[in-house]
Amino acid sequence: ATFSAGSARPAVPSTPVRALLLKRGPGRELRLVQREGAGGDVAEELVEATGGGRNKAEISLRLAGLGVSLIDAEPCELLHASMLQLQVKASVSDSDVNLELLVGQVQVDNSIESTKHPVVLQPLEAQVHKADDESDGCLHLVYTQNLKWDSLLYIEQFEVAL
Repeated sequence: ATFSAGSARPAVPSTPVRALLLKRGPGRELRLVQREGAGGDVAEELVEATGGGRNKAEISLRLAGLGVSLIDAEPCELLHASMLQLQVKASVSDSDVNLELLVGQVQVDNSIESTKHPVVLQPLEAQVHKADDESDGCLHLVYTQNLKWDSLLYIEQFEVAL
């Protein structure tokens, strides 16, 4: 506070002061913002105070299919896993990390000769016909980590749907 020369009372501040109450992880933060000039946009101050709009990197990947094979030393294929309608979305900013994975179908084949079970995992017939439409898929993973707390691992969201 500032005092004028002949008075014991505080002088009126020349610039307005705004109080912003922000939710930061497990606690809340009271931020006092003093700006030069009249008024100011509260929404703009909130975006600046919360770090919004400062994405460092964002990636979105859509694949029709992806296959992975497990091969031994001979080389001989032991196992083949295939995924259809694969979608990955990831973003990293100063404040958080977001990851979303969506897999439409999964099939795992046993490639060993004369095996009793050549197919280890396959989609149901209903899922195969549903794959042409926009379905939810067989695996949906969502992960959000808040990076504003250095002293702890703060995971805001972790969801797995099968």
